[in-house]
Amino acid sequence: MLTVGAAGGASIGPALAEAEPAPKAAPPAYSRYAKLDMFARALAIIEQYYVRPVDDQAIVYAALRGLVSELDPHTSFLPPVDAKLLREDIEGAFGGIGMVVILGRDPAGQRFLDVRDVIPDGPAHQANIASGHRILAINGQSIAQFVDLQRAITVIRGEPGTKVEITVEDPVRGVKRTVSLTRAVIDTPPVEVRYLGEGIGVLRLRDFPEDAGKDVRDGIAQLRTQAGETGLRGLALDLRDNGGGLLDEAIRIVDLFVAEGAIVLSLIHI
Repeated sequence: MLTVGAAGGASIGPALAEAEPAPKAAPPAYSRYAKLDMFARALAIIEQYYVRPVDDQAIVYAALRGLVSELDPHTSFLPPVDAKLLREDIEGAFGGIGMVVILGRDPAGQRFLDVRDVIPDGPAHQANIASGHRILAINGQSIAQFVDLQRAITVIRGEPGTKVEITVEDPVRGVKRTVSLTRAVIDTPPVEVRYLGEGIGVLRLRDFPEDAGKDVRDGIAQLRTQAGETGLRGLALDLRDNGGGLLDEAIRIVDLFVAEGAIVLSLIHI
């Protein structure tokens, strides 16, 4: 969101008021790179005089996060690792074990990965991991030791054919086990459809990757075919655990259901 402040005016009449002075030109020595020089000098001072060694890359990333945080609450900087995860999610294919997880906490406050969905025929599904199970550790490292969910996902994902070891708990049965899984190419279909009968269908949308609009349109067409002469009288759009994605694809999907009017507006406060 962009906030703009404007002030100015003009006088028109028989007796013209004194014209407003033209904006001053930047001095010849001006350079926008002077700002970068100031940043570089600040970084050099920190590296030279701070009481202990610093990770200069982490400091630069932190500065970039601060830079974009001044724009609006919806703009963020992603370091390479997180950007890679986002790109994989958008493209819809990556090396992994086929689970959808969120970060959870038990009554004692210990963190774990809560399995919300398992991709059919993936490595996790073949190891009898199911929705509701908990991932307590990855390669022997407790989930509590990871900074956030993204770091844990980074360790789970990897080159297809390589192995990852996870500790799984079934909280209902009270069973805990450690399994070694071979990563595979996970190409998750963004859309799943299920016809319930009597003209009612369910369309599940996992996220908004590339071509999601086309996939939703094809899914609706599939449900219409299954409904036959009854016709598709109702559709339940399941967005549970949807991780988001591309705005353009979200607009295309909304456009399938909205006959007229604007879908997205860009507002400027003045």
